Amino acid sequence: MLGFLTGLYPVGFEGRIHYKVEYLGHGIGPGRVHVLGKNLRALRGLQYPETQTQMKSFLGMCGVYRRFVADFAKIAKPLTALTSTKLPKSLPLPREE
Repeated sequence: MLGFLTGLYPVGFEGRIHYKVEYLGHGIGPGRVHVLGKNLRALRGLQYPETQTQMKSFLGMCGVYRRFVADFAKIAKPLTALTSTKLPKSLPLPREE
C-alpha cells in the first residue's frame, strides 16, 4: 500500500528532519511541489509531432505541468488548434523564425 514511498529520503532542515518523495513525476517536500529535472529534459528532447494524434499526446504530457506554467492555455491554444478535425491528419512542419 505504501509502495509510493520507495523514493523517500531524509533532508536536514534547521535541525529537524523532513522527507522528500518523488511521486507521479513531481518532487514533493515540506510545503513544496516541483517538477523533476529528468522529466523536463525528456520533454525538451521530444521530436515535433507529425500527426494530430501525436500532438494530442504531447499536449497531454505537457498538461500535467500546467500548474507550473503561467498562462498555459494561451501558450497551448495554437497547438490545440492543430488537432481540429477540419484540418488534415498530417501536421505541417514548424517554421524557423
